[in-house]
Amino acid sequence: MFWIEHEKFWRYEPGRRVSYGVSSSNWMQHLFVRQYAEHLWFDETGDGRTLVTWKIALRLRGPFRIGHLCTPVFAAVYRFALGQAKGQISTRTSELAKTRAEG
Repeated sequence: MFWIEHEKFWRYEPGRRVSYGVSSSNWMQHLFVRQYAEHLWFDETGDGRTLVTWKIALRLRGPFRIGHLCTPVFAAVYRFALGQAKGQISTRTSELAKTRAEG
């Protein structure tokens, strides 16, 4: 496997917010990243949609510390990843809504 990390959740408030960070990882992730955490907020917009605000804290190792100069690259990588996950998120959201309606 290329990139493996185990995450520890600090905060989980369903439908409101989630916070987590990397607690351990494989050698590849460890080579580049010293610390990594994410915080997501979910706000209802009132029209049946949800606004997701996603904040990432990233501290790189050694020569990769200049990563802050590559912000556009990181942004592009995350946009791509979110694009790939969009279908999965949509499916899961529909499943949750159906479960809530039944229960």
